[in-house]
Amino acid sequence: MEMHKARIEAGWITETPVGCVLVVFEDDKLRHIRLNVDDPGSWIIARYPEPEMNTKTIDSFFADLKEFFDTANASIFEKWTISPACYPTPFLKSVYDALIEIKPGYTITYGELAEKSGHPGAARAVGTAMARNPVPIVVPCHRVITSNGCLGGFTGGPDLKRTLLRLEGVEPPAEFN
Repeated sequence: MEMHKARIEAGWITETPVGCVLVVFEDDKLRHIRLNVDDPGSWIIARYPEPEMNTKTIDSFFADLKEFFDTANASIFEKWTISPACYPTPFLKSVYDALIEIKPGYTITYGELAEKSGHPGAARAVGTAMARNPVPIVVPCHRVITSNGCLGGFTGGPDLKRTLLRLEGVEPPAEFN
């Protein structure tokens, strides 16, 4: 039996409010978004040795990303299918699905997101899910804050989280806990 070889498309764009953004599609489904990447070519090749670079899919996604940065219109991403590999467990799928419903201009606490996703009391596990989110912005983990109103963590760092929140009209807290 012949194994399916995934079609990998990849590319990056450097002129964004969050630095270099790298994106990978696997079989026409969004697989990775990396923010503020120093060496995107090396990151891609280390994981996907033979990607198709800068395809129409990649160009179209970057046009939508530019519109998001210009308008904070997150609904622009609804047409993109997220790879099932991004949420390999029912827990992650329920958390990411609940988070996608939080619109730009709003935030939610880790505990509220745990409750909304059907996992009351699982705020720490939700935090871990946010840290592992392979498609930030589309699954907007930057909109999750702590229960005491602090910024909370973000893989790209606190300054990047503040930048994304400000783009969406939210004035983030100054402290980082």
